[in-house]
Amino acid sequence: MLFNSYVFVLVFLPATVGLFYLARQVSPWLAKLVLISASLVFYGYWNVSYLPLLVGSILVNYAIAWTMARWHSAWLLALAVAGNLAVLGYFKYVDFFFGLGAELTGLEVLIGGTILPLGISFFTFQQIAYQVNGWRGLRRGEGPFTDYAVYVSFFPQLVAGPIVRDTEFMPQLARLRPRFDANLFTVGLLLFSIGLFKKVVIADSFAGIATPLFDRPAEVALLSLEQAWLAALAYTFQLYFDFSAYSDMAIGIAALFGIVLPVNFLAPYRAISPVDFWRRWHITLSRFFRDYLYIPLGGSRGSAARHALNLGIVMTLCGLWHGAGWTFVLWGALHGLALIVCHLAGRFGLAPHLDSPWRKAAGWALTFAFVVAGWVVFRALSLETAVDIWASMLGLGSAAASQPEVMFAFGREAAWAWVGLALVWVLALPTPYRWFFGTRAEGPNLDVGAIRLDLRAAAVCGLMLAAALLSLSRTTEFLYYNF
Repeated sequence: MLFNSYVFVLVFLPATVGLFYLARQVSPWLAKLVLISASLVFYGYWNVSYLPLLVGSILVNYAIAWTMARWHSAWLLALAVAGNLAVLGYFKYVDFFFGLGAELTGLEVLIGGTILPLGISFFTFQQIAYQVNGWRGLRRGEGPFTDYAVYVSFFPQLVAGPIVRDTEFMPQLARLRPRFDANLFTVGLLLFSIGLFKKVVIADSFAGIATPLFDRPAEVALLSLEQAWLAALAYTFQLYFDFSAYSDMAIGIAALFGIVLPVNFLAPYRAISPVDFWRRWHITLSRFFRDYLYIPLGGSRGSAARHALNLGIVMTLCGLWHGAGWTFVLWGALHGLALIVCHLAGRFGLAPHLDSPWRKAAGWALTFAFVVAGWVVFRALSLETAVDIWASMLGLGSAAASQPEVMFAFGREAAWAWVGLALVWVLALPTPYRWFFGTRAEGPNLDVGAIRLDLRAAAVCGLMLAAALLSLSRTTEFLYYNF
């Protein structure tokens, strides 16, 4: 977390919620001003020097959108999209591309390392979506500037999503009223408790296993077969519990303010194909690339070759969005290749019908193994490290078992026990949305009308919150702060 964890949970968040509801009794405008102020404090606490970047980005984008609503110019849209991408490219990719240029030309260019502003990948995409939606006529004119400022800077999802569309967020701001929604507030507390538990108790525990194995000393040439699989599985669960925890917490905190954010995860490790995986993992990012890149490129229309090319472009850029490095590019390209195989097999009638439990189990096993292998290159510090771990996972590194052992925070048996418990969690336990909202909740938006809270759910979440609060002192930052 950006603040000291105790300060955020016990001081900043309760104070902001209290001020918000007091202000809302006076006027919705004042309540929005509280949200904007709290969000800027939240962001500026990390690095105040980048606060002008966020504020300037909001001002410039709103001015362009306001102008474009009056003069429907494609040039203005191109300017808005190109400007946002240029800012993102400078801060996130300038070092990568200058380094690539130096490798290709042999000319060494001296550039100062840039620090990646927190959340720039997320608020940049939200503002691009806002500009495109305005161009497409999906909203009527420009609303008040305060609404736009809340939409971009809203602190629960500012730095790591979900990536929210203006068409689903800003209408809720227009409906802010003094009425207190006790059901939504309670659900928010429970989701926040679950997310905090997943982060500080589960994800951070897996970090103690995965980090030493991936960032092992140079003298350890290759991991053993067991170490390699333990590293891959530990990071697989660390990333899931870390990122889904942030999404749960973001949705929960937003609900405290009476705002509903879109669901970002729907049990992705239960996917039975790569296509199914991307319908469940980081849902808001998947739909952004689908609606603002994949479909404009032509989607599945046209020839099979064009369809495959579109998928490859989208997924490679998705990998590059996650980080400026060849490991991320390769990860995206691998997932693109998997989607190409799945879609082309379906296009030519070669896809197997997963209509029986055994076939579904086989589909799940292949998909999960592919996802785990993909996370290796996603996490590895270099392509060479990823190849080493892949080799060890195939049993080709066992000869190096005589090298010094890599030590991690848990004993060997405890580490595998954590992996087993995590596997049960992701495969057998109901999602928080199904738990609280019933069967109608397994969709892109929370169905508030389907709430069915009970004492058992509240008691379990209370225990989770207590365990999380006792573990806050050892909390690390969320992984997606780096992306």
